[in-house]
Amino acid sequence: MVTILLDTMEILKLLSDPEYRKLADAIDKEKIQCIISVISLTEIYKVIGMKDERVARELVTKIIGSKLRVVDVDTRIARKAGELRLKHNMPTADSLIAATGVVSGATHVLTEDAHFNLIASLLKRVNLKRVKKMV
Repeated sequence: MVTILLDTMEILKLLSDPEYRKLADAIDKEKIQCIISVISLTEIYKVIGMKDERVARELVTKIIGSKLRVVDVDTRIARKAGELRLKHNMPTADSLIAATGVVSGATHVLTEDAHFNLIASLLKRVNLKRVKKMV
């Protein structure tokens, strides 16, 4: 089974954008495994919480209860994030998210964030159109 890392903004789209319905169904039916970093929960809480804290709490709770695999940062992920941050000058949050995927065995990352191009040899950056073909 393919394992894909979801970047933070892609998680939000997965929960709200009808174009992501096919991917959401594939995740629910366990045809594809999608992982997210616990760091994304922090980012979601911040981005959505600035508008409505109650909605942010509800979204985070929904994500935690979903079939998305939420991966905590451990020492292996922290070390890999440090290496990515140092070698590629990635922002800290992005390096932690990327390291989560690398350490957890993801082969692809669904993101529009150009920072992930820096680590294309570790995680292949894909868009939604490509992911739909994978499921």
